[in-house]
Amino acid sequence: MIDIVKEKLPKEYERVVLEEYYDFFSNLYGIPSSVLRGKPTFTTDLEKLSRRDFKDQILMSSIGALDSINSENIEFVTNKESDGRISAIARIRVKDTDIHIAEILFLEYQDYDEKSRIAKDIFATLEQYGIDLNIPMLCYEVPQNDEIGIDIVLENGFSFIEEPSHETSIHRTFVFEKSLEPTRNQNGCTLNRKQTQGIN
Repeated sequence: MIDIVKEKLPKEYERVVLEEYYDFFSNLYGIPSSVLRGKPTFTTDLEKLSRRDFKDQILMSSIGALDSINSENIEFVTNKESDGRISAIARIRVKDTDIHIAEILFLEYQDYDEKSRIAKDIFATLEQYGIDLNIPMLCYEVPQNDEIGIDIVLENGFSFIEEPSHETSIHRTFVFEKSLEPTRNQNGCTLNRKQTQGIN
């Protein structure tokens, strides 16, 4: 089940989500693992952080991502399994022009098929969310070194956006987009999403 939440994640998920964000940003920026720098303190409680923690920019970025909920229209999307546990989260920014998926984090080990299924469910939920809000575009920012993420986004009908080279070099990501605007047939009639699925 996919939920869109405008509040912080349950406290019991704080550590695992911070660890996933830490790995995500470490891989994104090509910074060695925490084994080489000492284990950080995975908490959003700044009073519990050491001086070394405050100097760890990856940890600070991870805490900032987790604490960004409700800031500048940022929301979380959670994937809940049948037993209620959260197995994946996505962070999105909702604007008039698009819903922008900053990242999707998988909190458990999943194979390709499972990741693809979860991502597809998240995309479908966000597509309907965008349509309900009259937002014309869904965008997803994928790390350039995430081959699985790129395959999944292309399988789900997204198209690569050509960006200025300085943008992608700074962020080390590719941006993909998918239009949420209605499709029109040759007679000019508007077709809904279900109708277009049967048209070749």
